[in-house]
Amino acid sequence: MDNKNRDDITKSLERTKLAKNYSIEKGFNYLDKTAKKVSNLKTDLLDKNEEKNNNIDNNENESSNESKEYNTRVKTSENSSDDKIDTNDVPTTKLKTGVNNQNITENSKSEDNTENVVSKSKLKTGITKVINKTFKFNDNQGKISKSITVVSKTGKGITKVGSSITKASRDLDKAMSSDGTGKDFLKTRATRNTKKVIKKKIVNPVKKPIKKAVNKATAPLKRKIASAFKILLKKVLKLLIAGVSAISEFILPLALVILIIVAVCSIFSWGTETRNNYETYMESIQESYDKEVEQFLRDNPTGIVVGVRGGYGKINWRVPFAIMQGLGADIKFDNSEKELIQKFKDAGLLEKHEIIEQTTTSGTGDLQTETTKKVMIITNATLEDYLVWCKNNFSYIKKFMNNKKIIGYVDNNFDTLQLETINYLYTSESVFEEFDNKFLDIPTKYGKNDVERNLSSDNYNSKNILTTSGFKGQCTWYSHGRALESTNKKVPAGNAYTWLSSAVAMGLDTGSYPMPNSIAVLAGRSYGHVAYVESYDGEKITISEGNVGNACSKKEANCSQVEYANQHANELVRTKTYSSLQAYKDASKSSGLYLVGFIYL
Repeated sequence: MDNKNRDDITKSLERTKLAKNYSIEKGFNYLDKTAKKVSNLKTDLLDKNEEKNNNIDNNENESSNESKEYNTRVKTSENSSDDKIDTNDVPTTKLKTGVNNQNITENSKSEDNTENVVSKSKLKTGITKVINKTFKFNDNQGKISKSITVVSKTGKGITKVGSSITKASRDLDKAMSSDGTGKDFLKTRATRNTKKVIKKKIVNPVKKPIKKAVNKATAPLKRKIASAFKILLKKVLKLLIAGVSAISEFILPLALVILIIVAVCSIFSWGTETRNNYETYMESIQESYDKEVEQFLRDNPTGIVVGVRGGYGKINWRVPFAIMQGLGADIKFDNSEKELIQKFKDAGLLEKHEIIEQTTTSGTGDLQTETTKKVMIITNATLEDYLVWCKNNFSYIKKFMNNKKIIGYVDNNFDTLQLETINYLYTSESVFEEFDNKFLDIPTKYGKNDVERNLSSDNYNSKNILTTSGFKGQCTWYSHGRALESTNKKVPAGNAYTWLSSAVAMGLDTGSYPMPNSIAVLAGRSYGHVAYVESYDGEKITISEGNVGNACSKKEANCSQVEYANQHANELVRTKTYSSLQAYKDASKSSGLYLVGFIYL
């Protein structure tokens, strides 16, 4: 097994561990809170019973009071130690004195062990304080409740340690990488730490008074909601207490822990029925999009379709499943997931069809003719597109979490751990493997191309079919040569917008998300455009491309752009880094180009 495969397997295991640890940690938190709430409710019920008994005592009749008074006098007489003791009470007093003397004698016999008893008592008290401080017991927690808290806190601690070890191992491996990326990783980590300090020292102090004012304004409403919820919770838990009291204090914590572990594990397990339901649903959605393509071609016999699968698009199902699993949802095909996927569909994230007109020119002089055709451009959203939409429409995500009964607090966006988990699942090689091959995509990889460019090499000249056919300097010429130079793989050679169809026919993998050493295919203008992806880290993307800034590309220019590109091939090569994939899409669209997909080498 080579180093690359080992790295991929290691990353897959890390992502799976972190995703499971996150869900387990949330489960242990919920277990601890539930145990303490049950204790609080039990205390409230006992307090009410005591208050009721006190009211009954206060309403007793006078005869009962006289009886109490008589009993009190008798007790006072028994406990009196002065000389005014009634002679009738002497035998009783002597009897009690004898008992007390006997106790004194016994205490005298054990005087030698007093220091040991005190020491043990102090040690026990100290240990108790440490335990209470560590597990943060409530004063009203009983043995059962405390056992649950101990189990949940211990499990949470172990889970956190496991996550920390996994992350530390990954970071250490990156920092010590021998491929030259270790330095970049350390630099990036230092920048992130600086941002955290700025947020802690500057941003948070400013946000705190604002948050305090908002909390103060909404406090009355929150109290009303909390009061209503408390009443409902008490009624439910009152029934539970009756059942809980009959269970052994040792069996209960163990049973609850097993229940949580089973629930957490079920998040990442698939059943045959669930898988079949998903596949049927996914296939039906893809077929509905494909029918739109076929209808377009029937209406426009000379029309052109540019999509990830050549003449069709391909939904990137990896993203919605990474989001739903990253939130900790149980993967069962129900209305909650259908509703969220439908929202993605309505937003054009699953697949989007746009129709434009493309004008091509052929011939020269008086024989020059223009042909206009309709082009359907099919785009399938990437993880970045989904995350932007989720942030702007987070109410749908919260509704999904509530319907799925996902434990965890959300405000107006995913938290850091959720984002990290989603990203890990998105790039995982195994999270999607249960589905049929027709639904599978190769997982995206981050990194950069370290092969140095040499435009004088054979890859751009004698070995390049576009050079030998007279199209040196074109965007297709450059991407063809860069692919040979970087991967030694052959790629298509026709007009740029046909590259995805040609790549599928050649058996190359295609998709909607970028990776280092992939070719971006764009539709629009006269012949489309292709560019080479040099690096991608999940955010920034670096593109190199040919035929940029051709002086003869404009219609009003009275010269041949093909001849100009031939003569100035090296001058027209450009490399540029964009802050995000969306930034690259926007820049391309402003010049009349639509990013459709990528060819993976």
